[in-house]
Amino acid sequence: MRTVLISLTSQTARRDFQAAQLTQLGLAYEVFDAITPETLPAEYLAIDRDNWERTVTLAEMSCLASHRSVWQTVARGRDPVLILEDDAVLVRSLAGFLAGLADLPGLDHVTLEVRKRKKLISGQPVHLLGQASLHRLFQDRSGAAAYVLWPEGARKLLAASEGKAVLADGVICACYSLRSYQAVPGLAMQSDQCGLYGFDAPLETRSTLVRPRGPKAAKTFMQSLRRVNSQLKLGLRFWTVAAGARRRQIPVDIRMF
Repeated sequence: MRTVLISLTSQTARRDFQAAQLTQLGLAYEVFDAITPETLPAEYLAIDRDNWERTVTLAEMSCLASHRSVWQTVARGRDPVLILEDDAVLVRSLAGFLAGLADLPGLDHVTLEVRKRKKLISGQPVHLLGQASLHRLFQDRSGAAAYVLWPEGARKLLAASEGKAVLADGVICACYSLRSYQAVPGLAMQSDQCGLYGFDAPLETRSTLVRPRGPKAAKTFMQSLRRVNSQLKLGLRFWTVAAGARRRQIPVDIRMF
């Protein structure tokens, strides 16, 4: 399976960590040089960044543009692609899981990631793959650091985000047409989450996506209204699938990392 690492050229420590980690896992990979506010294409600069639940920063737009650029390459292909951000920490058995995943039918997206937030997943697994299982993912809450995307899923995400100011993980979480699945136990996490799961982070990171604070973070009436509408959609989503779903934190086996 093709692996694409999204990484800022300035993040040399992260790149070195991923080179060591992915080599150890036996995963050949290519690097996509992440888009920055200075290199953000004109079509993204033209989008109204206030037209969401809050004002989207240029750094967040750059992150979205980076993921969309990779989605475009996935959409043109025929096979699933593992997409990673450069602070993703992966389990040692990931290559075997990916090998079993590649030939499964009917998938658009599989997230490997956990982030100490409850997710809405099917009560029973849909597939068993070695040490992990796949559950239908009805509602995620965040995370675009480690996921597998199929061409059809890429096309859905591109359509859902076209011309919009939104977060990359927000697009994935809100695209309900996406046939999305969760790996259980979790097979990846961002390095800033390691301590929450009881082990030392192998990489010290600080997010480059700094949100405004104080008066700059104030929302307009329309932004607040969009936020309420988003929460209503979350509630509707829950009741639509509640019969076969469970809201739970995805377990992690730290011995796998």
